[in-house]
Amino acid sequence: MANPFDDALNKDKANMTKETEQRKEGQRKDKDELRVSFSINKRMLERALFIIIIIGLAILVVANPFCESNIFNRCSNEAVPKSDLLEEEKTQTTEEVDASKETVEEKETAEEEETVEEEETAEEEVEKLFKGNFDFTFEDIDYEENDDGDPSKMNSITISIINSWKEFNPRMEVYWYDISADNSIKDMVRLNKVLGRVKTGRKYTFTLREPEFSSRFFLFESQETIKIKLYNNDNDLLMDTYTTTIS
Repeated sequence: MANPFDDALNKDKANMTKETEQRKEGQRKDKDELRVSFSINKRMLERALFIIIIIGLAILVVANPFCESNIFNRCSNEAVPKSDLLEEEKTQTTEEVDASKETVEEKETAEEEETVEEEETAEEEVEKLFKGNFDFTFEDIDYEENDDGDPSKMNSITISIINSWKEFNPRMEVYWYDISADNSIKDMVRLNKVLGRVKTGRKYTFTLREPEFSSRFFLFESQETIKIKLYNNDNDLLMDTYTTTIS
């Protein structure tokens, strides 16, 4: 015969086991429900945030169509107060005027400096002496002789000049005469010729030939003087006189 106490004990154990299993089952359900609920809420939260961002961007674009495409930049019309815009425009205008003024002043200064340099160069040229800065040389005198070996006719005169003075326009008067010649022969201009402008720091060679002479004859004496007067044709000023002799 079964022991009633054992039956009661077994029932209690069975009940406890059943309650324990039910409790565990309930806990598993609660955990599953919690996990499922958490996953659903997270997705909905992400969707909600995404929708809010889209709506916010749409509101900004519709509310202010003149803003730049970058929403983080300031709007050119509404974000800056009108007083600030006016002040900026005034500042820009002032800066442009100042820049233009500086450009004009720089140009005037440069022109003044160039003028001063030109004046200084002109003064230096004027102050430089002609003698000592201008070299004149008889390079060759080609003439004919008579039966006695005396000069009879002039064929050509070659001269060279080195101009270290300044640029100018030289003119030459050519004379020749013997020791016994009177003043009419001594003052006879055999050739009057403008050489053209000669620049500073250059050497020039000129040959005066027979067709240019007004008269090419000598007086059949043993010694003749060749004289050349050099003028500045710009102001007709006599610069120097050069002579040589042939016999």
